[in-house]
Amino acid sequence: MHIELIKEFQVFALTQNLSKAAKELHMTQSCLGKHMAELESETGLELINHDSKRVSLAPAGKYFAQETSTMIAVWEDCLRRCKEIQKQAQESLSIAIFLEGNPSNDILFQLGRDYRKERKGAEVTFSKLVGTNPIESLNDGAFDITVDLCFGDCSHYVNALSESGISTLELQSSPLVIWFRNDNRIARNSNIQLEDLERIPIMTSVSNSYDYMRAATKSLFEEHGMTPFLKPVHFDIASPASFFLSDFDSRSVMLTSIGMVNNHCLSSREDICHQILDDGRLRATSFALARADNEKALSFLQFSGARLQDYNYS
Repeated sequence: MHIELIKEFQVFALTQNLSKAAKELHMTQSCLGKHMAELESETGLELINHDSKRVSLAPAGKYFAQETSTMIAVWEDCLRRCKEIQKQAQESLSIAIFLEGNPSNDILFQLGRDYRKERKGAEVTFSKLVGTNPIESLNDGAFDITVDLCFGDCSHYVNALSESGISTLELQSSPLVIWFRNDNRIARNSNIQLEDLERIPIMTSVSNSYDYMRAATKSLFEEHGMTPFLKPVHFDIASPASFFLSDFDSRSVMLTSIGMVNNHCLSSREDICHQILDDGRLRATSFALARADNEKALSFLQFSGARLQDYNYS
């Protein structure tokens, strides 16, 4: 049953005059008469009394008019709410963020706040990436925007993503920081280079969250014909910061973003020290990624690109 027929019936029920109802509905009387006959045919009800003097509501028509007025109100409210939900879904952005300590998270949070202010009604949500890598999460629609890390020269990385239909926005670039126990032999080296790490156990997290640092480390070593010695570290998933409270042995090291230098979990420890790496190959650049066919995600990247310049984030 077409809802418009019921709406037309409601107008007739108020006037109980085909001519007046037709005029209010901006249609001919004969057209309205046909619609009322169609409604009676669909419902199998006699809704209107037709006599030689005047047209009026039949007993069933009076009850039908009373009940369907409520139904139409519910219908209109449902449509209004569905349109709001659809609009929110169209304007909602889901963004995957890094684990603890990456300064790009703060940049994304600020950009998200600015975006919500400018695009009133837009919703931006943040969560960590679980299970899949950043590209897979974009392609399967789990996130509108993901983040990723690249070490060293990232031009090949950006070009490869562009060829696969992924747009990128550089968020931040800074040297990596290496942490080690005070009695670690590598502490004697004041200028640690990539080659110095080839046979050194590098601590990496083991959890269901995607480890950007581990992935970028593997990619960098492979690019330079080396294999990293990755040492898995289990920690409390409910408390990601607990990874940075892990015990170091006398040979293992941990690579972090520069944001961890001021993080209490590491900086307050007396058993370890750190060195900011000066090797250009050990420089981390973080990117925001979006599919080139995701218009709302691209809109956020364009907005963010302008804001990064305005606020000198990068």
